[in-house]
Amino acid sequence: MLRRSGFAPSPEEIHHAVRLGFRQRWGIRTANHPGFAVTIAGQTVDALLDTGATVWLSREAQRIIDDEGPAQRATSFVSGDLFARWRTDHPEWRVIEKGCQKTGEMLIEVPELEVAGWKAGPVWFTRRTPGSFKWMSSFMNRPITASIGGNFLRHFRVTLDYPAAVAYFEKAK
Repeated sequence: MLRRSGFAPSPEEIHHAVRLGFRQRWGIRTANHPGFAVTIAGQTVDALLDTGATVWLSREAQRIIDDEGPAQRATSFVSGDLFARWRTDHPEWRVIEKGCQKTGEMLIEVPELEVAGWKAGPVWFTRRTPGSFKWMSSFMNRPITASIGGNFLRHFRVTLDYPAAVAYFEKAK
């Protein structure tokens, strides 16, 4: 849903708001890729708000996930370095070795993410090759190590106020 100009967030929306970071130069926005921070396993992760993040699950991934969803679906992405750290620090998190049929990349299931005072999960992250986030970070206000996609955002109704650089999160009903 698009809201017209003059949007005024409710007190509840303000309580669950997060600042969006955009690359700027001399106080002028030079790119429109919104960054924000999420908390995963007690750690802050700088990420891209990535509404187009897509994975094509392998047959093995479909069998393991077993949710009757389609093979092509929303995902979230994680850098290879952060993926490796999660795998070492959280051996109980499920990993699918060849989770994406197009890239052969691995998937890891993160039990819970927190943003704007809300927690939701689990969320599957698709590993990205080294360098992917370095390139994307060049369009961001700071380096990122993940992108948060529709498989997490589906838990919310998100209102993006691009001019004010704020995202308001409301739990989906």
